[in-house]
Amino acid sequence: MHFPLINKYYSSYASWKKNAKESYSTQWFRILEGDSFYSLEHSEDQVMILATIEKKSILLVKVKRMLLGDSTWELPAGGLEKNENVDAGASREFLEETGIKIKDFTRFKTLPSFVLASNRMPMFPNIFQIDLSKIDFDQRSLHDNEIEKVEIFEFKKIKQMILDGELCATLPIAVISRYLFQLEAK
Repeated sequence: MHFPLINKYYSSYASWKKNAKESYSTQWFRILEGDSFYSLEHSEDQVMILATIEKKSILLVKVKRMLLGDSTWELPAGGLEKNENVDAGASREFLEETGIKIKDFTRFKTLPSFVLASNRMPMFPNIFQIDLSKIDFDQRSLHDNEIEKVEIFEFKKIKQMILDGELCATLPIAVISRYLFQLEAK
């Protein structure tokens, strides 16, 4: 699947970023400035995994979000560790958040990224899709303590969760919506 605008935006942002100056940073994020603009970036590259189960359901994790005072339904995601490649990072994050170990990295199919927030945070997370069986899901081990629960939802239920605001994180909604729109277009 080819998304020329995403590639164009990524190239333009990479060029801007190359010439920007870091004005502030922590271990979690940094602020870049250039040409009277600034951007906020995670310190590490990000990965997100859309896991489909038998082409009829999607796996979601309920993540504890302290700033919101609650837990939110999301796709498994996180940041790469130092010197970790994106495939290994996707597999590690997926294991940590779902308890499902994927040894064969080729099962992770790369999807086109999204512009996270075009105004000040135009990062392009690494997005993957993986097809799982119900057995993969049922044989999962424990997930980390940042995750309240791991569940699978049929496509119709996912759509209703989006409409009802029960699924409200924007990047997961964008990834899931694009996937469902592509299925409907076939």
